[in-house]
Amino acid sequence: MIRCRVACVVAVLGLLCCLGCGENGPKKFTVSGTVTYNNTPLPKGRIVFAPADGAVSPDAGEIVDGKYSFAALPGAKRVEITAEREAGGGVDAVMGQAKREQYLAEKYNIATTLTATVTPAGPNTFDFDVSD
Repeated sequence: MIRCRVACVVAVLGLLCCLGCGENGPKKFTVSGTVTYNNTPLPKGRIVFAPADGAVSPDAGEIVDGKYSFAALPGAKRVEITAEREAGGGVDAVMGQAKREQYLAEKYNIATTLTATVTPAGPNTFDFDVSD
């Protein structure tokens, strides 16, 4: 009798654990595309899809060889793209590394004019040219 109760308790706990597994929160959708800089693939950077209304936190991904892909919440987005390169002028005293600079114009990051709308139906493919 006790053995049966223990088995039932273990089974119920196992079922509850399984029900707790899985993705929590709103459904996200894959966004992908290419980013070119002066008509060539951006070697390395970061892309952020921030909600246009600021209601939820932004989604972001890395850009490698001009390509990106990550999951984002649906809706209208402000798109921010950043990329750094060595600035010259020696070593950063605090970081102990070569100085770096953001080389894309502010209209692509801080004061972005780029937008996208992520939809459940897709295809959520967005290409951007961030020329000088």
